[in-house]
Amino acid sequence: MIDLEILRHIHTYRLTTSEIVANLFRLPLDDSNRILESLRAKGLVGSADLNGSDPYFFLQHKAAQVLRVEKVDAGPINGTAKVQAYASACFCCGGKRFRPLMDARVFRTSFPELYRPGAKINYYTEGAKLGLIRVDTRENTNGDVFRLIERAGRDVIRRTNPFKNKKERKQESLPEFRDLVKRGQFVVTVLTALEQKAERIRFELDQMQDRNRLYHLHRNTSRNNTKARSREEAEAAKMVFEQWHKNDRGGRRRRAPAYPPPLEIEVVPGLLDVMFPKPPQ
Repeated sequence: MIDLEILRHIHTYRLTTSEIVANLFRLPLDDSNRILESLRAKGLVGSADLNGSDPYFFLQHKAAQVLRVEKVDAGPINGTAKVQAYASACFCCGGKRFRPLMDARVFRTSFPELYRPGAKINYYTEGAKLGLIRVDTRENTNGDVFRLIERAGRDVIRRTNPFKNKKERKQESLPEFRDLVKRGQFVVTVLTALEQKAERIRFELDQMQDRNRLYHLHRNTSRNNTKARSREEAEAAKMVFEQWHKNDRGGRRRRAPAYPPPLEIEVVPGLLDVMFPKPPQ
């Protein structure tokens, strides 16, 4: 039975490691290694290099018969796809809390009102919360901080605002997503390899609401609008406005969402080694 559960796990996440299997199924690491080796001997899984020193496991075509599905994503995966799959598997299955990742079939069954045919599914659930996984595959920190915040904002806007269907040229909306956001039950989760980047994003999110309030306050007072509560507040707004533009290289902050998007940032241990594998020994 556990063999079948492990195959289903790999089918969902596209890859796994001995450590992830041991954590998810509460097994000793030796037992995890033994089961994966047994599945490989049966031709159900294969293995490839993960980071220059450790293997990861993937499904073989033969596994489709055991899983009773038409086909599986068989064979090794490389490049960005490997980084994204490893980060998702670690986040969902490698920690203290299990966060099930949904494929299109499960998402359509669990959230029929949110499902759109053809849309890429990269959602997980954690209690009553629905999360969208985004994997940061860049090493750069400075420019990426605002890029990731902007992308999270766009992710929310695309799911909550009316948009035009290119084929039918009509307005469609997702009121169910808007309700989730209002209830605080939707979040964009960015998985990154760098603690420094995570700290910068958290800092910017903490500062964004007050900064934008003062920014718009200055805009109002500069247009002879009397919304400023005091002269001191207006002067503070002016200083923030000027500092905003002084430090805003490339206009990143001006293009950031008006309010912090529902964004969480998680650091995935070992992800940097997967992004930049060690040379083979």
